[in-house]
Amino acid sequence: MKTRFTSILSLLLLAIFGFCSCAQKPGPEPVVTTQITERATEAITTDTPDPFEAVRGSDEKWIQYGLAAYDAGKEIPDMSSFFSGIANNHHEIYGYICLYDDLFIYDPENAIPIAEAYFDFIVRNFGVDALLDITRRCEYKYAYLQSVNVAFDFSGLSTVSSDPSATLSVFQDMDLILAKMKCTSNPSWKYIIQLNNATYYFKDYTRMYFSYPFLIYSKNVALNEMIAYLNENGFSEWLRTDRHFHYFMTYERGAPSVTYSPAGNIFINDDSTVLHESVHAMGINNAANIWLSEGISNYFGLALGFDEYSDSAGMWWDLKDVEAGYYDPYADAGDPYSIRQKRTFEDYVGHGGSFESWDSLDLRLLFDAKARVELEIEMSTLGTVYKDINGKECAGVGTELTYNQATSLVQYLVNTRGLGQVMNAYRTQDIEGNLGKDYAGLKAEWLEYLQE
Repeated sequence: MKTRFTSILSLLLLAIFGFCSCAQKPGPEPVVTTQITERATEAITTDTPDPFEAVRGSDEKWIQYGLAAYDAGKEIPDMSSFFSGIANNHHEIYGYICLYDDLFIYDPENAIPIAEAYFDFIVRNFGVDALLDITRRCEYKYAYLQSVNVAFDFSGLSTVSSDPSATLSVFQDMDLILAKMKCTSNPSWKYIIQLNNATYYFKDYTRMYFSYPFLIYSKNVALNEMIAYLNENGFSEWLRTDRHFHYFMTYERGAPSVTYSPAGNIFINDDSTVLHESVHAMGINNAANIWLSEGISNYFGLALGFDEYSDSAGMWWDLKDVEAGYYDPYADAGDPYSIRQKRTFEDYVGHGGSFESWDSLDLRLLFDAKARVELEIEMSTLGTVYKDINGKECAGVGTELTYNQATSLVQYLVNTRGLGQVMNAYRTQDIEGNLGKDYAGLKAEWLEYLQE
């Protein structure tokens, strides 16, 4: 009995000695990391064999990286210092916290730890099911930023609507759509982004990285709204509205955007031409009546305002800049572009055009204003652009018009003859049979309308 008691006492003394030794021994500074396996399981039940079974099939890379960290028992990185370092750049913060797939090519060094920390945060605070709840992503993002002591002000982002609640709705919709985005890379194109029925190719977009997601979102939404409009009006019977679109974002300064047929590869050098070139890729590319081909492409691509957040907003900002006097010193110095902007503004306002918000922008009046101003100013015409692209003169009709003039003419014909007649005139190339006059007669009628 004494021997047993002595043994137990010895063990107790040894344990106490060991504890005291650990307590007195100086150690490293505490690290703000925790095992992901320990933290994640706080929000899940123990009776589920694999609590993450529902998310293992996710195609989103941030979820895949977070899940891999959980499976490996990695420590959770503390991203407080990273986000505090960019706290004054709202676009950069939002770009990182979105964690769209291409971020893992653009900046994997920071993107992967953010994905691991964000994954763990959502699981602990909102549960495993929240990982796939795209409708509340904005809420989760702001909650995570608050957890790392970053006071994120949503109004710091560029507004995409005059209504703040609508702005939030747009960013929530971005999450719904861009969650479907797939990003790859190859030696020729660093960023290859596939989204729905389109693929976008970028050589490098470092200078625009944190603004590009909204560009792709707005263009993709607008593209599919335009296609739906074409289908609803019965044009899918002879237009390739169901094709896949390949946009090569080359951005060559001064070069025109162009669609090469029959492959339909689209080379974009100006963001505002994306939808215009898409119409060409669907089959509006006969240059026999080049005024009609280019006018229809611009009518659907710009004048109907499908891309309200990018194209329409851009035209609206131009008017606001003129009103604010931005172009005045350049126009006074003789800059042709600034002079044209000011004259277009004066014409648009003079004909009753409103621009209180871009929702109130009257694109019909605006393209008519552009057309009137360009009738008096020497501008690049359909014929000069055709020659630049093809290296030969265009033998088609209407080469003397500008793009804005062709758009205004098509708008006028749609208003006076109907969209069906205009589209049938293109499809059959029988202008007089469908529109009642030949090109010369239609142009004279349109010019008279512009002077009213």
